[in-house]
Amino acid sequence: MLKALRGVCLTCFCILGIAAVVAFFEYIALPVLLEATGCHPIDVLLGFECGKGWASAGWARRSVEIVLNLPVLFFYAFAFTFSKTARPSAEFMALLYFFDAILFLAMIHPLLFFFKRRS
Repeated sequence: MLKALRGVCLTCFCILGIAAVVAFFEYIALPVLLEATGCHPIDVLLGFECGKGWASAGWARRSVEIVLNLPVLFFYAFAFTFSKTARPSAEFMALLYFFDAILFLAMIHPLLFFFKRRS
């Protein structure tokens, strides 16, 4: 059971690491990244949407959107969960709770690594 928990925590830690790398590249080269992917920022909430171009439909477009929005979703998960403001739709809140769980498990991974028994 503990081995499975460590595996899940490691996976979440890797997802959080990927989000940090994506956030760094978005900060450094956002205009170039948006031009290369054909995506654009959306107005309602901070995020990105891909439309026309090479990623016009299907799984490629959704994959690019998810990767570009990964850092933003972690921020929203933390912000909306602990704020007293009006809640978005139930589906969006379920997505944010999922990212809260990933964030929580990713923070547990270093503790499990530090306190694991030496065999």
